[in-house]
Amino acid sequence: MPDLHINQLRLHYLAEGSGPAVILLHELGGSTQTWMDLQPSLAAAGFRAVALDLRGAGQSEVPAGPYSLHDLALDVLAAMDALNISPAFLVGVAVGGLVALQVAVSAKERVLGLVLLDTPLQVPPSVAKYSQQRTEVILKEGMAAVVDLSISRSFPPQVAAGCPEAVSAYRARFLENDPRGYAFASLAVLEADFRATASDIDVPALVLVGEHDLLFPPEQVRALAMALPQATYHVIQGAGHFPPLQKPGQVRDQVLRFLSRCVEEGGEGR
Repeated sequence: MPDLHINQLRLHYLAEGSGPAVILLHELGGSTQTWMDLQPSLAAAGFRAVALDLRGAGQSEVPAGPYSLHDLALDVLAAMDALNISPAFLVGVAVGGLVALQVAVSAKERVLGLVLLDTPLQVPPSVAKYSQQRTEVILKEGMAAVVDLSISRSFPPQVAAGCPEAVSAYRARFLENDPRGYAFASLAVLEADFRATASDIDVPALVLVGEHDLLFPPEQVRALAMALPQATYHVIQGAGHFPPLQKPGQVRDQVLRFLSRCVEEGGEGR
């Protein structure tokens, strides 16, 4: 299928199935490949599942300069317009979850519901400092200079031991990232803060977090669930920062159950 040309950028996407629309938004350094397990399962369950490579990631074009979280949200809304999708469920992991939240803040009428994995209410200052330092190294020395540290934070030992193939696949994908694209994405979300707006996001939400997430641990993600008016909170056992890669079966079961219930209770998309 052809790429999308929106907001003066070329964005890559993959679509499967028909029915209520689900937009899948990957993590920092990720791509449509993050959803290789979930996307076909959604299509088989009667959903139109659209996985989007955010600007600068995967096969999407790297912009000329920095951008904001709001810009990422506008990309998602423009992609929905281009694909004749409105409204939709949004599923995002980590940075993808922050983008989904920003879409809901900017255009709540376009959002049927949210699934937010390992997404905080606010990016903590400690994580922002770590991301800023890592970005400076990446721009000077490339992705290989930080790959081991990044993997150790996202796949702690007790998680990595249970999914060595996922670690290898993530390492390869991480190293394929354009350093500028990765850096711009890191900088775009450093100041993400939904403490003042979460109470206005009055749509059904499922908030999931990996049991062993070191970047956004369960207590931080739980704060987001408590701030959203219609949120259900669940811990993915044995997962770290990227549950769709580390415990895909648990994620698949939780997401399908939630979305099916939303549709049964009246949420419909095109």
